[in-house]
Amino acid sequence: MGHLPAILLAYDVSSSCVGWAEFRDGKPERFGKFVPEGVTHQEKLAHLARTLEGAIGATPVGARTDVIFEEPYLGRNRHAYVLMLYHGAALATAVNLLGTEHVHVMGPRAVKRALALPKKASYEQRKRQAVREANRLFGLHLRYKPRDPRKTVSDDDTADALLLGQAFLGGGNADG
Repeated sequence: MGHLPAILLAYDVSSSCVGWAEFRDGKPERFGKFVPEGVTHQEKLAHLARTLEGAIGATPVGARTDVIFEEPYLGRNRHAYVLMLYHGAALATAVNLLGTEHVHVMGPRAVKRALALPKKASYEQRKRQAVREANRLFGLHLRYKPRDPRKTVSDDDTADALLLGQAFLGGGNADG
């Protein structure tokens, strides 16, 4: 990977909620989540692309900016196709704007290894772990609420993006 980027944008992408974190000089500066807007997948994908374009375009000209995406967890096979649509659209948008050398992908297992987090058996356990670890590492007060499909309360996607960025900056293996 070479030198660390001045700005790292980390994304945990899905069709229901996208967690994001912006790291500057190795520290999280801003973070949050957004729900792709629209009724159809085409509308939601267009919103995702516009949002990524806006975030990448808002970074200072001349500052090395990299983007890292968490590889989709395909354990829930019935959602694999949809997850891959969103992941592909996000990757294509970032590569189009920054080039392949500044766009990276890291799998969930590599994130866990880089942060020395134990494997958890269930979705709920993994989400609780992510929120707890992000709160510990960054002194935050993120929350997790099971069965919160609209993500009105739960911050697990934000936690995933923060941990992804930290793992990448800490030297975890990322595939470009």
